[in-house]
Amino acid sequence: MTVSVKKRVYKSFFGRLFMSNLIMLLSGEDVDERNRSRKAMEIYQRSEGATPILISGSHSGYLGRTIPQGMQPECYQARDFLISQGIPERDIKVEDSSLDTLGNFYFSHPIIGKEQEIDLVTDTFHMKRSLWCARLVFGDSKRFIPNTTDKTGNTKYQRFMEGLQIRLLSRDMGKYGVKEGDYEALGRFMNKVHPFYCQGRPEPSAFGFMVGMFNNKRLMRLLPTQKQAYKTPPE
Repeated sequence: MTVSVKKRVYKSFFGRLFMSNLIMLLSGEDVDERNRSRKAMEIYQRSEGATPILISGSHSGYLGRTIPQGMQPECYQARDFLISQGIPERDIKVEDSSLDTLGNFYFSHPIIGKEQEIDLVTDTFHMKRSLWCARLVFGDSKRFIPNTTDKTGNTKYQRFMEGLQIRLLSRDMGKYGVKEGDYEALGRFMNKVHPFYCQGRPEPSAFGFMVGMFNNKRLMRLLPTQKQAYKTPPE
């Protein structure tokens, strides 16, 4: 075995030894640039196809619980893009029930299962809230490795709006007694309080108040993720 071949073998072996168990790609990306999908593809290729990809998210709850007519769920749009770039369909999983970042992790919980190391892919401005939601759902039982895209922009306004959503949800978690990693308690919150998922009229919440304010196709684009994902909001 030549030196160059040995180096490739060692690199492949140790790369696989320390790679994650799963790549989690959050929907809400810029559909023209596909930065998040491209980042997930980069990680997948680095693992030599050994790490599957989970794409999470149907559409924004600000558009309503039912997906707008003629719109394909975002997770399937991203899946189709990855397949067009050569990623085998067998290596892609989708979660199509979530309508926001908290829902991404809540509904992905049973899909992630026993996987311990997850490469988390989203844009820079969205990563802090994503990691916060991951910890709320899973506690310290999983390790989410942040992988941000090369999309430029992480403005003070974006950071403020992302931070505001964390603060409002934190207040709601305290009010309704939801602790990190308590999936059962979080389920009660999702079913009774969260405006995108509750059964019947939602119980009062700080986050619900914000949703009510931005529940307008023009105003919702003031939220960073909505602005890039829905340049022209679906009818």
